[in-house]
Amino acid sequence: MFPASQSESGKWNLTANDRLLRWSRTAALLLLLFQFSSASAQEEPDTTIVIHELPEQVITLHETPTVEKKAYPTLSFSNYRHLLKDNFKRQITFPFRTTRKDRDILLGLGLTATVAFLTDKETNRQLGDLRRHSSFVRVNSPIIGKLGASYSFVVLGLTGAYGFIFKDPKAQTTFLLATQAALSTGVWTHTFKFITSRTRPNAYNRFEGPGYFFKPRKSDDIFWNNEFNSFPSGHTSNAFAIATVFAKMYRDVPAIPIIAYSAASLVGVTRIIDNRHWGSDVLMGAALGYFCGSQVVNNYWRMFGLKNKNNNQEPPLSFNVNYLNNQTVLGLTYKF
Repeated sequence: MFPASQSESGKWNLTANDRLLRWSRTAALLLLLFQFSSASAQEEPDTTIVIHELPEQVITLHETPTVEKKAYPTLSFSNYRHLLKDNFKRQITFPFRTTRKDRDILLGLGLTATVAFLTDKETNRQLGDLRRHSSFVRVNSPIIGKLGASYSFVVLGLTGAYGFIFKDPKAQTTFLLATQAALSTGVWTHTFKFITSRTRPNAYNRFEGPGYFFKPRKSDDIFWNNEFNSFPSGHTSNAFAIATVFAKMYRDVPAIPIIAYSAASLVGVTRIIDNRHWGSDVLMGAALGYFCGSQVVNNYWRMFGLKNKNNNQEPPLSFNVNYLNNQTVLGLTYKF
């Protein structure tokens, strides 16, 4: 160490070696602080990674679609067969286990059908005039009518293909239930056609007398005569059966019940316009299809123990009898 010297003013002055020693100590301290700062900065990316990964994990857990699969279990072949068999059993035994509400609905339906039966000729005459005076109706009416036959099965096929290709349990179930509704409705429709043997309006001959309206079958009659199978309308019953399944399965989408029932109603109207069915044929076909479709869906819910959120709501299709000015007024109410 070199000794420090004192100036004439009495203050001590540092030698060159002392200054060099102090500057080296300061530089060493700054170097240590810089290294500490660099070490701290290198730890920040780990914290950033942890914070970045947490939201991704939460989003993945939140989007797991477990509710949809549990809500609509897909029918296996054995379940499908069992459900179809049980549907027919319940439909056959329905008259023996009706409730008071069921009997009121059937009474209203019977009275409404009676009024429709008495006004069949006038209804067909007016709608026939519409066909004759409107080329648009005359051209498009047969096309709309196919929605109750071949076109309806195209819709079913597309729904089933979508459900199985994209693994959508709701679409799969809707497709399978709609096929059951169409099958059961078809059986009852053709049974009633064979029993009643009602003459179609395009084959009706007013000079044959009232007996020709429901032609009695004779021993020499062929098994199936297309002129005498008017009651009920098969196109209408099939359209309403399929529409009811779609409306009930997709009731959470308000547009689907409106579209389904509107399309089915148009099918029924076109069958009258085309002079292929009487008004009462269409009315009873619509009721038959609606009830079969509802029974199939309700039985599916019962089979798998699913809770129907709409059980406490009034049915969209109902018949009622009111008394106004000492007259009996029949009504058919549909709620969208």
